[in-house]
Amino acid sequence: MANTDSPTGFRPVRHRNGSRIIQNGYTIASGYTEDIFKGDPVELTGTSRNIALAAADNPDSIGIFAGCEWTPTNGGKRVFSKYWPDDQTGTDIVAYVYDDPQIIYEVQINTLAVTDLGAGFQWVDGGGSTVTGLAAGYLDQGTSGTADVQMRVEKLVPRDDNAYGAYAKVECSWMENALANVVAGVGGV
Repeated sequence: MANTDSPTGFRPVRHRNGSRIIQNGYTIASGYTEDIFKGDPVELTGTSRNIALAAADNPDSIGIFAGCEWTPTNGGKRVFSKYWPDDQTGTDIVAYVYDDPQIIYEVQINTLAVTDLGAGFQWVDGGGSTVTGLAAGYLDQGTSGTADVQMRVEKLVPRDDNAYGAYAKVECSWMENALANVVAGVGGV
């Protein structure tokens, strides 16, 4: 059975030491001009605890976006959302992030061979869905061994509908994460 091309960003599946997976609160600048979808890697902006969508080759990621809430500036009811809409304005903004560098994630990779296990890869921002709120990012097998790879492939996700080859689902962990003091080329490839 062929794998299905259906990337949904990074989804936490377990903690390396068996601990509970938790999210921590950050903020997003009111009016931030990019969508951030559930499953997207994020980084700190350097302004308080504000986050932004991380660039694909950025070693400064702190974790994976899990959703957000805010009060609209027009005085409407508090909004809870799986994604941050481009140019949204509001107050009391809380962005939830899976920021523990020991979390293991499931993600799609464009293609996977047995020899890719243990290797590092960059992620690709595939946008996302404003209907489901889920990211469409994935790992790029073509970036193995290059500088600034963020994620290490741990294993193929063991399911009947998943196999080595195109669009495989894998478990991965952070190689470069700013909260783990692992940055550009220091824990990565």
